[in-house]
Amino acid sequence: MKSKLLLLFICIAISGAVFGQQKESSKSKTKISSENQYSYVYFKKGADTYKLPYFRNIPLKNGNEHIKRAVIIIRGYTKKSAKGKTKEAYDIAMKAYRKTKAEATSMEKTIILAPTFPIQQKSNLLYWDKAGWICGDEAKNNYSLSSFSAIDTIIHRLVTRFSNLEQIVIAGHSGGGQFTHRYSACTPIVDFIKNKYDINIRFVIANPSTYLYMDNYRRVKGTTYEFKEEASKYNNYKYGLDNLITYPKTVGIATIRKQMQYRECVYFLGNKDVKPTIDKSDAALIQGANRYERGLIYKNYLDNHFYKEHNQTFHIIDGVGHDYYHMFMKLAIRNKLFR
Repeated sequence: MKSKLLLLFICIAISGAVFGQQKESSKSKTKISSENQYSYVYFKKGADTYKLPYFRNIPLKNGNEHIKRAVIIIRGYTKKSAKGKTKEAYDIAMKAYRKTKAEATSMEKTIILAPTFPIQQKSNLLYWDKAGWICGDEAKNNYSLSSFSAIDTIIHRLVTRFSNLEQIVIAGHSGGGQFTHRYSACTPIVDFIKNKYDINIRFVIANPSTYLYMDNYRRVKGTTYEFKEEASKYNNYKYGLDNLITYPKTVGIATIRKQMQYRECVYFLGNKDVKPTIDKSDAALIQGANRYERGLIYKNYLDNHFYKEHNQTFHIIDGVGHDYYHMFMKLAIRNKLFR
């Protein structure tokens, strides 16, 4: 199993280091401020070259010995402009960063990145299904590149170019929280990076709509703390570990379960996030009536059913609903992002 994981990561790392050559967009020099630049990571497949856009405050391509922390922000779900949604998430992260920096007597210099995961075909941009990228699907125009692999490549670029990097934080709200949650369980890169570079990776997950369950037990209706075995229809990926897509299938169920137990995942639940979600499937509804309830149930599932001992922590943000800005401006979340 270890050799299988190592092989998986080596394939990912090579695709980033050899083919993922990055250039700065010409627009970034003329139209966008130094804290809001638009860049690309390039991926080559055969004779074709594809690019993944991202916002950033510091160039990724050159490295910087003064950077000790990297924060990768994952946008939420949208049917419209992935670039606009990413810009919104990036701007909120930058505001949170500046607020934290103003409050601190000293703080590590931080690179902040926000990949767009486009959902519309345009030129040679990588693009995904509007919801599939959240689960780790392959790009529609490059079936060998999962959205999870894209983040693996960015992480590999960070640790090889920023020589004094000490921590990487991956964070998302709503759909971005779903991505971050599932990626944390599925990626083998965390242990590799820790063992080779002694760099920790933390996952900050805010108000996701649904969760990845480790077996086919779900809560007993009317409770938040009792669980029973349910029909397999509730356990298909992205809700469970049946019928996995390529990236998590390559990693394997046993490894995902083990990785999930020890990942540093910090969940934040707004206790006013109680409106119905977009996902009204049976597999989603059995997890709870709304995002807040689903988060409480998932905590109980991890605590009292599947793991009992694990490295996942849950925090309630009082008085906040499904609101990216007001969640990420809270001190508790900012501390996990930037300190």
